[in-house]
Amino acid sequence: MEPIDALILNAMQYELEISSHPYDGAAELLGMDTAELLRAVRRLKRAGFIKRIGFSVNRSALGRVGALVAARISHERLREAVERISGRGWIKHSYARSHHRYNLWFTIEARSREELMRVADGMASLAGASEHITLPSAKICKLSVKYDLERGVSFSKPRLLPENVPTIEGLGLEKEVVEAMADLPLVERPFAELALHMGEGEGSLIDMAKELLLSGIYHDFGAVLDGSRVGFSANAMVAARGDDVKCEELALEAPEATHVILRDVQDGGWDKPVFFMVHGKDTRIVDAVVEDITMLVGLEEYEPIYSLWGVTK
Repeated sequence: MEPIDALILNAMQYELEISSHPYDGAAELLGMDTAELLRAVRRLKRAGFIKRIGFSVNRSALGRVGALVAARISHERLREAVERISGRGWIKHSYARSHHRYNLWFTIEARSREELMRVADGMASLAGASEHITLPSAKICKLSVKYDLERGVSFSKPRLLPENVPTIEGLGLEKEVVEAMADLPLVERPFAELALHMGEGEGSLIDMAKELLLSGIYHDFGAVLDGSRVGFSANAMVAARGDDVKCEELALEAPEATHVILRDVQDGGWDKPVFFMVHGKDTRIVDAVVEDITMLVGLEEYEPIYSLWGVTK
């Protein structure tokens, strides 16, 4: 990337406005006109640095539940196991990680807790796991993955997600409308273009987006980047002793933490229910930030589990 590209990517993550002209403020900050900025953004998207620009939909709003699964696979079959499960529809991420017992970690989504457990068992069996544990999400405190290219570490505004997120169906909203704003058109007035195709007014669509973000149906806004493409080669998934209060504290006090989730460990086999992630350009940065965060919120028993390689959808 050129130096200006890093500035543009940061602006697309942090400086967009939920307004009729969402890119204008970022363009002004960069000393560009909006048309010039959008040409650069389209180029960066074509090159794979930007996946999409828009809102991220909370899976709870879609009536889905999630879990993290940790499995033990023989070393010689690990890569085959990741490839075998990664194409399945339930799987969102599957990674080889540095834990001493469980070396395959993957996330799944399903329509109910019962289905979630069945899927977890089925995917672990398909992967050839000798043992596994399933850690359903008990409370999602923060979900925001943004890469600060200047600092070289993940960074996003502290925010505690609402605990009881309404469903799209329960509010009588059309799923297609809600999901359409997850990938905004790269034009000067994207909401106006979407509204034209949906038979809505631009203003009402913008008001809807703001309300959905406030309610937790949307959990983030801005550009979604490909972390590896922008040079973020390291990440740590940190598991710690704690409770829902500690999870909330992390969401509100640790801007470098991306996924802050309290997990259900009642089934046994795991004693650290608080999870958060930190991404960085190298392990040195990640290690330093993890140490700072754990000291800040008083986590005394924690374990960083590093990503070695994997697949993200």
